[in-house]
Amino acid sequence: MLFFSVFLLSLLILVATVATIGTAIFSQIQQLVAQAPQLLDNAIYSVERSIVFLQRWNINIDLSELETQLRTQVPSTVGFLSIPLAGIAIELCGVREMQEDAH
Repeated sequence: MLFFSVFLLSLLILVATVATIGTAIFSQIQQLVAQAPQLLDNAIYSVERSIVFLQRWNINIDLSELETQLRTQVPSTVGFLSIPLAGIAIELCGVREMQEDAH
């Protein structure tokens, strides 16, 4: 009986820790996804400013490919990453439901 109690307590602590850390990670990822458009705009602006700076010194470097990739590939990557994040959110909800059922 003592072994079962220790096991159950350890399992409860583990689930609570995973739920707490998982919620914090999920919150941070939500903030990153919410700020992604602004970060992308800042990156594109930096590339444009770099082009102007380099042209001022008569250094001709074509950064348009980098700018094109920032405009096309980064948003699709964010969309691709949001699919696993949705799965994580569903799993976290499942963990919370299991905790509620245990009580």
